[in-house]
Amino acid sequence: MKNYFRAIRQSFRNRLGLVFGCFFFALMIGVLWGGNIAAVVYPVMEICLKKRTFTTWAVEKIEHNEQKIEETKQRIQQLQTAQPVNSSQITIEEQTLYLYQYRGEWFQWLLPYIKRYTPDRPFQTVVFLMVIVLIGTLIRVFFLITHSIMAATIARGTTMEIRNLFYQKALAYEANFYSKEGIAHMMSRATSDMAVLNHGISAIYGKIIREPLKLIVCLIAAAYISWQLLLVTVLLVPPAAWVIRWLFRSFQRGGREKFEKNPQIENFFKNLNHNK
Repeated sequence: MKNYFRAIRQSFRNRLGLVFGCFFFALMIGVLWGGNIAAVVYPVMEICLKKRTFTTWAVEKIEHNEQKIEETKQRIQQLQTAQPVNSSQITIEEQTLYLYQYRGEWFQWLLPYIKRYTPDRPFQTVVFLMVIVLIGTLIRVFFLITHSIMAATIARGTTMEIRNLFYQKALAYEANFYSKEGIAHMMSRATSDMAVLNHGISAIYGKIIREPLKLIVCLIAAAYISWQLLLVTVLLVPPAAWVIRWLFRSFQRGGREKFEKNPQIENFFKNLNHNK
């Protein structure tokens, strides 16, 4: 692994632009991946299934937000008049009020653009949403192809540099060295090992960077939609997967024991294999 990390450090030389570009495109792929999921799940549930448009959805959000602002103001007034005064709870309610006010200002600023650029009928809203998802998918595929090309370019260039260094070292040896040691070992290093190194560097700048970013973006989107459901999923899915795996292995072990205890079944399968 030490020499592998040396090769990774070698890839940074004279390629900082490609390396940062690789990270940038991987980040954009993750953002668009989560954006496509959020664009399909959340608007379909909130707008399309309820036969609404973006305009009616925004107006309802503004009205709901104003109602929450009034309720928060009333709670703050009650806390200020109560004895003893709970300053920490008042601070929390004031932060909540600021959040609702900021959200209301954001929807008020966004509402004219929604009315101008989005459809005013439910079916056209569905078509508009699908077009946005299609465009986002095409952009994500473009970023994915570009990212793969950049990762392959970094891997190929780094491998060529290391191969040239290896060749220079090989030329520096005396001729007696090759007569004693032979060239098969060095040829294996220059061919098969370099190919494996190429795949390893390409994986580092490819999937190893891209997939965790996609996971992080999806987790952020899931937490934004419902952090309670995300917490329950994170806590319950690993134990459930372990229980399912344990049950599967128990059933498999029990079936194997019954198979071994019943000689008729064993002889049947042996005869079947013999006839084949």
